[in-house]
Amino acid sequence: MHATHGARAPGKLFLFGEYAVLAGGYAVVASSARGVSVSFDASRTTGYQVIGADMGATSTALPEAALRAIAQPESHVRGLTADVSELYEQGAKLGLGSSAASTIASLLAVNPSLIHDREHLFTAAFNAHREIQSGRGSGADVALAAFGRCIGYQLKQPQSPFSYLTTSAPMWEGDYIQTEHAVVYPQPALPRELRIEAVWLGKPASSTELIQRVEAACHDARLDALNAIFQTISGCASTFITGSGSQDVDAVCKLVREANQAMEELTSLTGAPVCTPLHRELVDVATQYGVACKPSGAGGGDFSLLMGHKDADWPALFEGLPLGAQYIPIALGESEPEVF
Repeated sequence: MHATHGARAPGKLFLFGEYAVLAGGYAVVASSARGVSVSFDASRTTGYQVIGADMGATSTALPEAALRAIAQPESHVRGLTADVSELYEQGAKLGLGSSAASTIASLLAVNPSLIHDREHLFTAAFNAHREIQSGRGSGADVALAAFGRCIGYQLKQPQSPFSYLTTSAPMWEGDYIQTEHAVVYPQPALPRELRIEAVWLGKPASSTELIQRVEAACHDARLDALNAIFQTISGCASTFITGSGSQDVDAVCKLVREANQAMEELTSLTGAPVCTPLHRELVDVATQYGVACKPSGAGGGDFSLLMGHKDADWPALFEGLPLGAQYIPIALGESEPEVF
């Protein structure tokens, strides 16, 4: 009899650090209660299966690369079944890092012991993603899927064509994880009275296209201006990593507004629609209730984040969301990968 193993990995949302993380800046990434579940049956040879999304001819290149990275036969991919339904809403793909979560859950399903070696788990998945994506991507979504909850993150080397930011390391008194490619900081403490919610703006963003438009600014006179924006975005993440536990909600909201302004400047500088008109409408509505708002991830109409006091009038805010915006409860910052 062949054993069947299963695993689950959380999806993610960026809290801070978008785009700047590609230049070696800091980022903060939080887990979503929505994730990917994968089962593995070594006796099944019918092929890699995906449940919950109409993906046509599903490519097995990424899971095969991940299995190679942990010295497992690529043929094991035929026994994997991935359920990604939680990362879709009414047929639309949500920007919650389904590829990263699927990869981590697949590795754990094939080799459950990796749950006790998160560094190896992350490095294998990171290398697989870089192989398939021609050396691109920050890997922050992979790290979050591997470590869970909420992490601070920094690449050791920037992604080309970005130049390395002149950031100083966070003043960190606790443990952190040095991997081959990145530094991972454990969960930043959050003010007890802080509430974080996600609003879906109805349009799955093409991160690749948006990043390419930002990259174009590296090749002309806009480079200095771009680096200044990245410094601001990275600085917000760094401050959150090192000081959020001792800050009050107002201080965190100030960081959110500062990061949002930097994302607006990035939109103006590059022409990439990081901040969309609908996002700006959401910012205006949130401001009426004393709640701060910023894009999460690449922006472009995907998720925006709301951060504010728990005692703000959240029901009224959700009731008054602009047309096209949808509140999706996803319980940020609590989920971890698991095996079963």
